[in-house]
Formats: sequence, structure tokens, C-alpha cells
Amino acid sequence: MKQQLAAVIALQLLLIGCASQPIHQPIQMTRSFDDASYAQYKNQGTATLSGQAFLKTRGGDVKFAAGSVVTLDPVTEYSREWFEKAGKTWSRRNEMPPNGRFAEFRKKTVADASGHFKFSQLSAGSYYVRTECTWHTGSSNYMVPNADIQGGLIFLEVNIAEGEQKDIILSSH
Repeated sequence: MKQQLAAVIALQLLLIGCASQPIHQPIQMTRSFDDASYAQYKNQGTATLSGQAFLKTRGGDVKFAAGSVVTLDPVTEYSREWFEKAGKTWSRRNEMPPNGRFAEFRKKTVADASGHFKFSQLSAGSYYVRTECTWHTGSSNYMVPNADIQGGLIFLEVNIAEGEQKDIILSSH
């Protein structure tokens, strides 16, 4: 009897763990990766984009994106479709578009302790700037893993000209 009860509890915990992890279907893209639309982003440019990433809690505290990876993706028809279908979704934050060429044009950096980041030698154009700003509340729920995580993805579409030095705030919108 005890073994059966233990087996039932173990199965329930396994199912709860599986249910808490979203299972996504692969992203179906209607647009194809177009080399010509990425051509302007191939070469090193003279623009600089810097900023600070943070979120405010309901209580007014500021939570910085300290140590979070900040990504910079050129805006094209292909990346726009991917961003709308998956790039804005926290549960898909680690996914990439299906065409592996996309990764060749993504730039990454890590935000410092106060959420500051910087990208240098950028080509002129439009970019999606995106990072994650999350924190644990300290209240746990063993039935729902990561239930105490608050925050999420923060992102912005930014246009930058050749030679421009732009400073942005990456926060809720």
C-alpha cells in the first residue's frame, strides 16, 4: 500500500513538472530569410547603442536586468515575423528563428550590475533590443515550479543612423 501511494505521488509530481513547462509547436514562418534584407547589417558600422534595462515592481522598487543577456537583432520582414510569433514571449525567450542564418546577424552583450549595456560598431538600421528582467519573490509553491518569478522580457525597436551614439531606456512599454 505504501509503495502504491509513493508511486502515485511520484507520478503526480512528474505530471505537475511536465505541465508547468510549456510545450511549444515549432514556429511556422511564412517569410523566408532574405540575404538582401540583411546586407546592410553585414559590415561594421560607426554607430553605438547603449542603454539601461530595468523594471519597476508594483511597490515601486527598481529591478535591474543585472547579468542578463541583451540581444540586438536587425529588423527585417523575416525577423519581424519571428518577433511577433515568438520573440515577445517569455516562455520562448531562448528560441531562435528556424533559419540558422539569423544567428549570424544577432549581437549579444551582458548587462552590468545596474542593467547598463552597450553595442558598438553598428551599421545604420533598425534593430530589436531585447533582454529579460526577472526576480524571485521568495514565495514558493511546490505545485507550480517557478511560480515566484516575476518580471519578464523587455524589448524595443530602435532606429540608428550611421555615426549616431544613441542611449535608450529598456523598460516596460
